[in-house]
Amino acid sequence: MANAVGPAPRPSTERPRGRWSALWDELTSPAFLLGSLGPAIGDQLNSDPASWRGDALGYGFRLGSHASRLLLEGGAAHGLAAATSLDLRFRAKGHGSVASRIRHAALEAVTARMPGGTRIPNAPRMAGTYGAVLAQQRWQYGQVRPRGAALSTVLSLGIDVAVNVITEFAGSP
Repeated sequence: MANAVGPAPRPSTERPRGRWSALWDELTSPAFLLGSLGPAIGDQLNSDPASWRGDALGYGFRLGSHASRLLLEGGAAHGLAAATSLDLRFRAKGHGSVASRIRHAALEAVTARMPGGTRIPNAPRMAGTYGAVLAQQRWQYGQVRPRGAALSTVLSLGIDVAVNVITEFAGSP
């Protein structure tokens, strides 16, 4: 008779590798670069935060701040997705009417998939974005602004929708 309390089954190595790969793909994508460079340029032109210098070093601080926020956002989202067994990856539809493809791209931005493929609200992405914006506010201004973080989260999800639509019709951005 076999021992009922044997060693635990070995976890699959494919799943974590797939999760790391999804995070790596996100952090090495053109969207990550543009999501860091663009806002840093805007902040530099607006001297925001005002306490940071207006020269190249100040721009470097702003660039680092936005890149750090995106790194924190992606890490939190993918970590929460791993803990809840959700898949955050975008899957292009690739066929159908323009309206159905746009609707699909928008849904893919605000939903995640359970192991069986069912879509549910993308809580890991929303929580990761909201938390990362709060953290960025804290290190930039010394305080948090929950309403501003909520608006930034909604804006970020809107940008995700736009990127998904571009990806749906043109391929990887």
